[in-house]
Amino acid sequence: MAIPKAVQDQANRSEELLQQMRDKEEGKTGDKPDGEKPADAKPDKALEAQKPDDGFQHKYEVLQAKYNAEVPQLHRQLRESSQALEDMQRQIDELKAAPKAPVDPGVDFSSLDDDYPPEIVSIMKQQAMTIAELRNEINDIKGSVNSTHSEVAKTREDAFWEAFSKGVPDSAIINTDPGFVEWMNSIDPMSGFTRQQLMDRAAQQLNAVRVIAIYDQWKNQKPSGYTPPDMANNLSPSASKGNGASAPEKPTYTRTQIKQFYEDWRSARTKPGHDEAKWVAKDHDITSAYAEGRITG
Repeated sequence: MAIPKAVQDQANRSEELLQQMRDKEEGKTGDKPDGEKPADAKPDKALEAQKPDDGFQHKYEVLQAKYNAEVPQLHRQLRESSQALEDMQRQIDELKAAPKAPVDPGVDFSSLDDDYPPEIVSIMKQQAMTIAELRNEINDIKGSVNSTHSEVAKTREDAFWEAFSKGVPDSAIINTDPGFVEWMNSIDPMSGFTRQQLMDRAAQQLNAVRVIAIYDQWKNQKPSGYTPPDMANNLSPSASKGNGASAPEKPTYTRTQIKQFYEDWRSARTKPGHDEAKWVAKDHDITSAYAEGRITG
């Protein structure tokens, strides 16, 4: 195998330097061509006093050591790369040579052999095989579309929660305010629906702008000097109603549980026996939990 050019150049350079050093030691650099006598027969005292330069020898030894260390490593890397390429090519050839699994058309043509010529039966078999292959491709495409839809829905949901957290950073305090709960259950004069219904619809649509606008409307219409109760002394809205009789405690949710719920809901829609009403009911309870202070983290 050829030595890498960079290593060869370094070796050639070191050989030149070593040859120059040898020539200087033997006095060849000061020799005249054959037949020509030197003009001054007296030896140059400066040349006689000059000692061989050890710098070239040191450089040569350094380059030689570097060469001895790098070349075997390069050879080893090249062998490993060649072996990896051979393994990959062998796997590709095996995949190409592997027979494709036959497609089951799902139709029994044995009963047609007595009624139709072999040519007609063969054409019908080919068409049935083509239809079966197309069905498999369609199923694969459906799987890809469903996967993409789930990823897009998850991205929208994450964006909704991020925008909501930034737009209403004090939502945990507001949700435990009895005045806010009462205001949410009142009718919005512009739409004819309760504000809770409007928020539920906006949350289902992952419309963070509308949800934030409802919170901002509450903040802007509060009486001057109004101070929300201390969270440490707050009771949940469901427990604050009534005169001593405690209502059944409603479930609480964390943001992680809510995200997992919507992921499970999307997966359940593709399974047989899916009960959409059950999931919708829990979805409504989750949206109500925002106004009732049942989101714990």
